[in-house]
Amino acid sequence: MKVKELMTREVECCTPDTNLSTAAMMMWRCDCGVVPVKDGDGRVLGMITDRDICMAVATQHRLADDILVKEVMSGKVYTVRAGDDIEVAEERMRSERVRRLPVVNADGRLAGVLSISDLVQNVESGGDGGKVATHRLMTVLRSVCGQHEHHAQSSASA
Repeated sequence: MKVKELMTREVECCTPDTNLSTAAMMMWRCDCGVVPVKDGDGRVLGMITDRDICMAVATQHRLADDILVKEVMSGKVYTVRAGDDIEVAEERMRSERVRRLPVVNADGRLAGVLSISDLVQNVESGGDGGKVATHRLMTVLRSVCGQHEHHAQSSASA
């Protein structure tokens, strides 16, 4: 199975100069927790999540209208291609501990987004080879949902 068979193609995006209030409204309209950040040529620069927005507003004590996406977005972006096997995307999610991957074409332009929800919605039922394998998905979920190191250290010392 290929990434293009499961990815969401119609994705709302923002730019680094979008304010957090606008990015949050995009998420609200699309019922999603992430918005890709693109440059003027459509190349993916990063991702902004609902958590990024909440933490920025809470810790910076500024209004969401006054904080720009470029101030808080994740600039480290992990991508896959539409023609990649779904196992490539699963491994990238597992190794980088991310729930969503922008799908890009050869020149880095956004083609869609693949989320862990897309994988969950397509888990094999009864073993037909065209679906996402349950054991692989569980490996991804264990990694992505596992406690991050700095939280584990905080909890251990509390």
